[in-house]
Amino acid sequence: KRQEDIALVERQVYEAEANSTNGALRRKDYDNLRHKESELQADLECLDDELAVFDMPISDAREYLVDKTEADKAKAASVDEEIAGVDAEIEQLLSVRDSLLHDIGSVELQ
Repeated sequence: KRQEDIALVERQVYEAEANSTNGALRRKDYDNLRHKESELQADLECLDDELAVFDMPISDAREYLVDKTEADKAKAASVDEEIAGVDAEIEQLLSVRDSLLHDIGSVELQ
């Protein structure tokens, strides 16, 4: 009887783990799909804006495209600044790591 109880509990634990894993995988798939949906929605909105240019008079379309290009350049510059900041932080962390490794090596030699 005891072995049957143990086997039953083990099977229940296995099923619970399987359900939990499946649930986590489903949640991850759902999150991935929601993220993809938001990306596609943003792409669609961008395309709608770009298609609207074809309905504008040429002078307005030109002005819109020039403004959009300038905005894109500013955004790219901002991203470049962020990347440079992250690179500097990484360099600083690597320097701290190297210093700590050196200190550990010094302590081990003593």
